[in-house]
Amino acid sequence: MGEAGNGTAPNFIGRNTQNGILLTGPSATANEIYRNFIGTNPNDSNQGNQADGILIDNGASGNKIGNGLASGSNKISFNGGNGVSVAAGSNNSVRGNSLFSNTGLGINLGPNGVASNDAGDADSGANDLQNYPVIARAHPGQIIGSFNSTPNSEFVIDYYSVSSCNASGNGEGRNPLGSDTQVVTDQNGNANLNFAPSSAPAGFVTATATRAGSGTSESSQCVLVTPDPGSVKFSAANYSITESSNVSVKVIRGPAADSFSVSYSTQDGTAKAGVDYTAKSGLVTFNVGEFSKTIDIPIFNDTLHENDEAFTVVLTDLPPDVTLGTPSTTTVTIKDDDPLPKFSISDLQTTEGNSGTKDFTFNVTLSAASSFDTTVDFFTDADSENDNDYQNISGTLTFAAGETKRRSSLR
Repeated sequence: MGEAGNGTAPNFIGRNTQNGILLTGPSATANEIYRNFIGTNPNDSNQGNQADGILIDNGASGNKIGNGLASGSNKISFNGGNGVSVAAGSNNSVRGNSLFSNTGLGINLGPNGVASNDAGDADSGANDLQNYPVIARAHPGQIIGSFNSTPNSEFVIDYYSVSSCNASGNGEGRNPLGSDTQVVTDQNGNANLNFAPSSAPAGFVTATATRAGSGTSESSQCVLVTPDPGSVKFSAANYSITESSNVSVKVIRGPAADSFSVSYSTQDGTAKAGVDYTAKSGLVTFNVGEFSKTIDIPIFNDTLHENDEAFTVVLTDLPPDVTLGTPSTTTVTIKDDDPLPKFSISDLQTTEGNSGTKDFTFNVTLSAASSFDTTVDFFTDADSENDNDYQNISGTLTFAAGETKRRSSLR
């Protein structure tokens, strides 16, 4: 009934004292109803039928009301009952239509009124009482939700916007926003929904689920469209700080209205937590109207001569509708501010005696510890007036990392 995409004039079906279209009985199968005005006309005027716009009953199955494309969309509105009612029948799909201003539901399965979802979708009835999606949040650029139905099965989720909710709180769906055609449930029947609509919705958003062999669900609860929560990132990719200072890392968010939290944590690099800085982790929470937050990280001030060292701070555990901007990781470089250590040798005085030899031991000291192995050359003064007073020696002393004192002997 009607034509899909070939320019043929559609049907106008309205002002009937019963249903606009009735498909009834097992022989009413494989009907395709595309591009019709049911209860209205192109000007959206009220031409409503007194009962349902379309009633599918008494085992009518395998029928298609719309094909999920603009070329096959029906406009069904102002009817005294439901927009489309599947009272008894299976595998009837209702996709991509414009449903609004009907007295009942946009799509109704079984007796009039919203049919509750059930875990695993094991119930039976009209269109197998297919479960509908659950929308958690709706934004102009993203719709987030969840879905539970038959395990390990593939579904098509159709999304719609509407200016106002049905009195039931579910549906309808006036403006098709597009479809996610490959939603697959896991072994528990669960699937996450994350959809970017083809055009920015306004007002409220609803969704339906369609499974081959079962048909289309009722419309989901309608959810108000709120501004995009935006993105979150660090204000800079790198921070440089001396050991004698602490570092304040700034996290910023893009324009948004919602509040949300994101996790952060420090991660060791060449700088080690507990030695060079204090490890930190936690939540950064942006309330409505807040656009920047600061993470303060204490830096340890040691006296060890060492290379510059670095650690990173990362953002994780974002809400599903918040995007991670660039930079998503920042590197903090700790600049060593300790002077180069200096070598010194102790003076030594003793009597020479009248016979034999005597060992002199000199203490060689490094003014501060270093993180490197450090060497120093030593030798005796070759200009002595009497070479017979001591033995000339020379060599190299090696201070291991962290060592500040060594000894050298002279005879």
